[in-house]
Amino acid sequence: MDDPTKWSCNEVSNWLTNNGFQKYCQLICVEHQIDGQGLLSLTENDLKQSPIEIRVLGDVKRLTHLIKSLKTKCVGRSNGTVLYNGVIPMPRQTSLQMVDRINAPTDSSDIECNEFDRNITHHPRNLDPEKGKAALAVCYMIFGLLCTCYCIVVVQSKAPDQQKHPPLPDIFLNTFPQISWAPKLSEGAVLSLMVIWIIIAVLNKHRWILMRRTFCLLGTMYLLRCVCILITQLPVPETNVICDRKNYTDFLSRAGRTLEIFFGAGLKVSGLKTCGDYMFSGHTVSMTMFNFFITECEFYHSRR
Repeated sequence: MDDPTKWSCNEVSNWLTNNGFQKYCQLICVEHQIDGQGLLSLTENDLKQSPIEIRVLGDVKRLTHLIKSLKTKCVGRSNGTVLYNGVIPMPRQTSLQMVDRINAPTDSSDIECNEFDRNITHHPRNLDPEKGKAALAVCYMIFGLLCTCYCIVVVQSKAPDQQKHPPLPDIFLNTFPQISWAPKLSEGAVLSLMVIWIIIAVLNKHRWILMRRTFCLLGTMYLLRCVCILITQLPVPETNVICDRKNYTDFLSRAGRTLEIFFGAGLKVSGLKTCGDYMFSGHTVSMTMFNFFITECEFYHSRR
């Protein structure tokens, strides 16, 4: 009776009898043929529900506790993975949602009973921050932003002539007067959302994981924006906007303008004036993504 996984139904019956549950030997071991592996896989719900359906709640609780204690005496190995308390720990996780699945039920058929090793500890909720990956994600986002700024310079020099190509018909813009303060309002919204996200990220327990995901998604979105504005040429939608059609022909002049846009964050409040990238607005990308990050963080923490 050293290895519970190899117990027969009779040995399970003896174990029940020794622990004061002899009245359930007929039900568990004879009627339902529960052997050692079956015993270790039993849960509280299995004992309470049909077909076993033990009526006495106190017996259900005590028997469940004994089964858990029996599991605790075993250190199992399944494909080289150490098993604690009948639960196979997940591999090192980098996902916030994976924490909730650490205690998922596992198949106990692979349990091998050995002496419990108290020197081995497992902390499923201490996720590795992987700061190196976060730094790599920052570089990826910066690369995406620089590519976007460079594409804006290229597209702006090739923007359609406003005299030859007037704005396309637009029901909304033709019906309502232009609101001069709307661009500043949108940029204020972007900056506000960014500040809120920074506060959430700094105070979050898994800040490095959160930042890594944010930077990866932002970098990808801005790289997609590069493709969109390069393959799409639209007339300048506003007649009062004077598009600077200065032709940046050599790489150095384009690189200088790229850095101006990059350090100015593409915002008009910083004195920048760009045109030609209306098909995929950078303001829309930033507002949408930061709002998404903030709401997702709030939703995740509300579930915990």
